Amino acid sequence: MATTNLPRILLLGANIANSASVTIHQQLSAKFNKSYTYDICELAENATINALTHIMLSSNLVGANVTNPFKRLFINNNYKLCPVAISTQAVNTIALKDGNFYATNTDVLGFKQSLAICELNLAKQHVLVLGSGATALSVIYACQQLNISAITIVGRNASALNNLVTTCRKFLSAQVNLQAINASITRLDNNSLPDIIINTTSAGKYNCLPAYIAQLKLKDKIVFDVNYPPYNNLLAQYCTAQKVRRYIDGKTMLEQQAVASFDFWFNAY
Repeated sequence: MATTNLPRILLLGANIANSASVTIHQQLSAKFNKSYTYDICELAENATINALTHIMLSSNLVGANVTNPFKRLFINNNYKLCPVAISTQAVNTIALKDGNFYATNTDVLGFKQSLAICELNLAKQHVLVLGSGATALSVIYACQQLNISAITIVGRNASALNNLVTTCRKFLSAQVNLQAINASITRLDNNSLPDIIINTTSAGKYNCLPAYIAQLKLKDKIVFDVNYPPYNNLLAQYCTAQKVRRYIDGKTMLEQQAVASFDFWFNAY
C-alpha cells in the first residue's frame, strides 16, 4: 500500500526537530496494527491560526498534534472543543472529519497516566509548578483531578501568571490552596519549598537555567520535568548535582498523551 494513501498526521510546532513523537507514533502504528504517517511540520514561532488551519486543510490530514507555542491558538476559533480543552484553554490534538475540526488536550491524561506508571501519588500533596504557559494549565487541571491540597505557581511573566491564575480558579476546588509567585520580583524561600516540584518550562533546553530555578535547593525533593532528552539535559544535571530524591523526565508523559491522541484520531469520530 502506497504511503500516499495512508492516513496522515502532522506535528505542528516550532523548534521541534528533535521531537520523539515520530518514533513514538511509529511504535503505536505497529502496536495497534494501524498504518498511518506521522510527520513534523516545523513552523515559525509567529505563525497564525489561519496559517495553521490552511496547512491542515491543504495536507489531506486525518489529524494533527499541536505543540508550543501554538496550543492556545485554537481556542475561540471554528474548532469543536472538548470540555478538557475548554477548561485548560489549550489544544494539543486535532481530528479532521467531514470538514469539521475536533480539538482536545491529551496532555492532561498523559500527565495523569505517567504519574500512575511512575507510582507518584499527588493526593493531599502541596505541589510547586514552575511555569505559566499552556502545559502548566494542563498539569494543574490534572492535579485538581488527583485531589491535591495546595498549588504554588511560579512564573516570570506577570500577565501570563495572572491569566493562568484566573483560568485555574474557574476549575479548582475551593479546598485547594492556590498561590502565585512572580519570580521576577520575589525570590523563592527554599525553606518552605514543597516536596514535589513540577517543571513545565523549557528550562534545560538552553545554555543556562533561569536564575529563579538555579537558586532552588532541591535536595531530597521529587522533581517531575515535562521535558525529555535532549530537551531536559541541563535541568536533569542540576537535579543530579542537587541530590534530589527522585527525578522523572517527561518521556512517559509524551508516550501516554500520544496513545490518547491516537485514540482521538481513530476511535473517537
